[in-house]
Order: sequence, then structure tokens, then C-alpha cells
Amino acid sequence: MTKSLRSLFTSLYAPYLLTALIMLCFQLAGSLFFDWLDLKKQGVEVWQAWRWISAHFMHLGWVHLGLNVAGLALASYILAPYCLWREWLIYLMASSLFISGYLILFDGDIGFSYVGFSGILHGLFVVAADRSLFLGVGRRIILALIIISKVLYEQFSHLSAVSTEALIGGMVAVDAHFAGVVFSLLYVCGRRFIQKANLKR
Repeated sequence: MTKSLRSLFTSLYAPYLLTALIMLCFQLAGSLFFDWLDLKKQGVEVWQAWRWISAHFMHLGWVHLGLNVAGLALASYILAPYCLWREWLIYLMASSLFISGYLILFDGDIGFSYVGFSGILHGLFVVAADRSLFLGVGRRIILALIIISKVLYEQFSHLSAVSTEALIGGMVAVDAHFAGVVFSLLYVCGRRFIQKANLKR
């Protein structure tokens, strides 16, 4: 491995760059594998476990991908120094499974097909608000309140999603956003509980 590749692999931003690269590869192959990688709620596909993860890396089109990659870039700028490889992979997998399970159990659209990173992304901003030190306490609180308020508003009004739906070429999965934030809050609380328990030992 060359020095430049090694430095990239060990970079603070490496987990996020790899995530973006995976999403790009999925998009390039999307027309061939979309029906094998999206999340389904009906039939035998719901038990195909890889869909619970792969769906979050697929997108409806290049605009949909671009919006989520831009969001990931912003989240990584805030979060990268405080969330490295191991934790990032754990969070990514656990969040994917939680969101997928939530959609299958509680989404009202019986025949839905879900793809997109936005559910995980909404949760990432909550984690970033909890972990980031350079933002300052006030900005961290504001960021968390903005994301939480947004997903709560989406649960009661779909008006804000109309323009975005036209842009990305499909329905905005507001329940995925909600599930992502719920998971992030559970994650933050669980992590703080474990830290306090370890300090008492």
C-alpha cells in the first residue's frame, strides 16, 4: 500500500469517504440490481436480510444520491474527529437494521419499496450534535432541535416533502427520517450510560 493510500485509509474522513464511494458504486449499478437491493415489505423479499442494509446505500437517481452525499459530507465535517472506523461501522449497521425494521413494522404503505441514506443521515446529525466539541454547546443544542423538530413536523404534515419528491423522483420516506432520529437518541443515551457505568468501576 502506497503512503498516499495509507494516509487516506487512516484519515479521519476515511469511513465517510468509503460510505460515499459505496453509494456511488450502487448508483452506477442501480439499474441492474435495484430490485435485488431495495427494501420490500411484502413477500419473501422481506426475509432477505441483505436488503435491510443494502437499501440504505441505493438511491432513486443522481439527484437523490447527490443530496445525501452532500448531507454526509456536512455530517462528517462535524463528526469525523469523534467517530472513527469501529464506531462508524457499528453505528451504520445498527442504524440500517433499526430503520429497516421500523419501516417493515410500522410504515403504512403496504406495498412500499424503500431506498436511500436519509434515514441514517438524519440520525447522524443528532449524534454529531451530541459529540462535536468545536460547535459549542449552544450550536449543538440548536442543531439537535432543528433535526428533531423537522422529523416531528414531517410526521404531521407532508406538505414540506412535495418539492423534494419532485426533485428526487419519488416519495420522501419521512418514517425513515423519524426512525433514524429515534435510533440516534437511543444510541446517544446508551453510549452515555455505558460511559458513566465504566467511570464508576
